[in-house]
Amino acid sequence: MAVSKMKKLSVFALKEDLRPLIAALCKLRCVEISEEALGSAEDGTALESGGDPVEKSALERELLQLSDALALLHKYAKHAKSLLDPKACADIMTFDDTPEYGEAKALLSSVLAKTERRAAIKNELSAAENALASFLPFAALDLPLETAGTVRCALLLGSFASGVTAEAVCAALDGLDCDFAPLTAGKAALAGGVVCLKADLDAVNAALLPLGFIRASFPAGTGTADEAIRRTKAQIGALQNEDEALVESLKTDAERVGLIEMLSDFEKTKLAALEAMAQSGETHYTALVCGYMPERKQAAVEKALAAFDCDYTVEEIPEGEDAPVELCNNGYAKNFEWVLGMYSYPAYGTFDPTFVMSIFYFIIFGLMFADAGYGLMLTLACFGAIRFLKPKPGMRAFLAMFGYCGISSMIWGVLLGSYFGDFPLAYMNHMTALTTVPQTLALWFDPLQNPMNFLILSLGVGAVHLIAGMAVKFYTLCKAGKPLDAVFDIGSWWVLFAGLGLLALKPEIGKWVAIAGVAMLILTQGRAEKNVFMKLFKGVGSLYDLISYASDLLSYSRILALGLASAVIAQVVNILATLAGPSVVGFIAMVLIFIFGHVLNLVINVLGTFVHTSRLQYIEFFNKFFVDGGKPFKPLAPSDEYTYKGEE
Repeated sequence: MAVSKMKKLSVFALKEDLRPLIAALCKLRCVEISEEALGSAEDGTALESGGDPVEKSALERELLQLSDALALLHKYAKHAKSLLDPKACADIMTFDDTPEYGEAKALLSSVLAKTERRAAIKNELSAAENALASFLPFAALDLPLETAGTVRCALLLGSFASGVTAEAVCAALDGLDCDFAPLTAGKAALAGGVVCLKADLDAVNAALLPLGFIRASFPAGTGTADEAIRRTKAQIGALQNEDEALVESLKTDAERVGLIEMLSDFEKTKLAALEAMAQSGETHYTALVCGYMPERKQAAVEKALAAFDCDYTVEEIPEGEDAPVELCNNGYAKNFEWVLGMYSYPAYGTFDPTFVMSIFYFIIFGLMFADAGYGLMLTLACFGAIRFLKPKPGMRAFLAMFGYCGISSMIWGVLLGSYFGDFPLAYMNHMTALTTVPQTLALWFDPLQNPMNFLILSLGVGAVHLIAGMAVKFYTLCKAGKPLDAVFDIGSWWVLFAGLGLLALKPEIGKWVAIAGVAMLILTQGRAEKNVFMKLFKGVGSLYDLISYASDLLSYSRILALGLASAVIAQVVNILATLAGPSVVGFIAMVLIFIFGHVLNLVINVLGTFVHTSRLQYIEFFNKFFVDGGKPFKPLAPSDEYTYKGEE
């Protein structure tokens, strides 16, 4: 399929209509605004940027507050937020016209105020705990802590460096007219008080300095240590109670987090509109808006523009311009677009391989993970999540893709006789009294018993996959008006491949068909060269690509490797599950080992199968035709992180 055809849109409107015009385009969700309207200073076409930087800055600050509020409320919500959570249905463009808008703003203010108060409480608690720690060493002192001494005497309260003993302090003060009273003992740092004459204060300080003495200072009104400790503990308790009350209040607010989510989407939509306005050019009275839109949406855009006093032009995309890329696929293939996006979008105007890729992805994934039991689990889990959880579009596509791949796994599992590995056979052999048990349940063949057949099947699917990639290239060349290039560059190889294939069936015919293919390649692959010898040299050199094709084909042997890996692990799990035999303990052990082992095998091999199936698309399939480098089409649209408009 081709990438959606885009058109260039240029709208020339009154400056006063710029904001409502941008809002109308945002509501349509089909126009990507570009900076082309700003022009260039080099050619004298530069215009002033529209929008209001001050308003944009204020909105960005509010969005930061909303982000913090949402993170907090989601933390306290009873139900943890996940990617599978459904969106609220709301027209976010008119949210400010609803009563919920005022409620959301009030709720946001309340949450922010509570958050600020909790931050203040945290600081107050830290200060109170530090104060309490300063009071505790002097708990045995019955004097007010702010006491500094008398008219003639000085009282020094403080603590010493770790490891200093009371004996060391007394030894340092020996010879001075003072008295030392230790107040703490044991593992805690030594604290105490020194009484001396004020005349000897300098000498006492000099003696205490080597001991790491730090004098404690307390403000007036502190009272005794016991009073200060009781008062501070009461303060800490009150602050903790206040914080707990705020947390409970925030938990109640979290039940209405949907209002904040809608407000967040509304404000993000406003920000997107302001950014679009900033990409528009302005004069004193007029504004110019430029962008891209899908051709199929042209009528809807023109209808919306008819409501404004404006002039507009819709033009074809100039050849070579890097227009944004929109993928258009049916309901099935659309679920695989994200797989393509992980690699790269196709360049504008080139082939969109999503539909073709989705068919081969379905087949190859199922062949790599060919098990009816695992496929059923995968299908039920994915489509069940879509049905009951109603996830967001991105997650829905992710789940749907794996759900479809689960169906493929079931189909291949039935053909190849795999039901949680060989569990039915293991059960009949070890947990029942049956004497006659079939060798396999496969309708076609058992890969473990016939690995060569599975390898041939894998390479056969790979050959079809590679030829399909070449067919896409053939189609794109013909569509580009280069049918001879298609015949020479692709058809020649097909003739050679057909000849090589016929060599195994009809050697006498295959030989001549292969020779014809070789001749076509030698005579055509150097056609761009003017020199005859270079034509011949490049023609002969093109045959080296046979090695590349053979290497690509051998890459599909990974289908065999992945298929056998999951089957062997499942077989080992089944052996362990049925090891205890047909007893009560044996049945209990079987159920536990079965559930744990097969769920683990499912998770591990789904990941491996996804990676290797994607690799076969990206490396072996896409390199035959794919032109990458496309920029995804990102139309101006209301934010839909938490909300969606619903069906109109």
